[in-house]
Amino acid sequence: VPEENVAEFKEYQELIINILSKIFPSLMAIGTGFAVWLNVVLAKPLFRMKGLAYPDFAPMDRWHAPEWLVWGVIASGFALFFAPGNIKFVAVNILIVMLTVYFFHGLSILLFFLRKYHIPSWIRIGIYVFVMIQQILMAILVVAGLFDQWVDFRKIHKKADS
Repeated sequence: VPEENVAEFKEYQELIINILSKIFPSLMAIGTGFAVWLNVVLAKPLFRMKGLAYPDFAPMDRWHAPEWLVWGVIASGFALFFAPGNIKFVAVNILIVMLTVYFFHGLSILLFFLRKYHIPSWIRIGIYVFVMIQQILMAILVVAGLFDQWVDFRKIHKKADS
């Protein structure tokens, strides 16, 4: 960093550290959840290769967040705008965790349609990498996961009811 920009750089550094320290609890929860999810996903083929018993989990393309979880998004969103000081700290962390849950809900919708249309696995991997690189696609998956509660893009709730 050039000498004349050191003071400005330090201001940005302090701002980034301040923001990251406030959202650290949600980042910790998300990191732990992601590690568990990744272990479950990667363990299945490894167990099959070794001929070991593996628990029968529900298909990942049918997973959805519980309906009551949307109230966590609504409450933390309103608290983020209208609540004072420390409540905002809690609200932003809850909102980040909830939106991550809805990202995985949107990811299960994407997986459902990729399987439905028999997309080859090498294209699927490319799509997943593209989603991770393009943040707008991540946001679209979050919104899709959130609105799937009411719209039911996969039409799986109607089948479950009948």
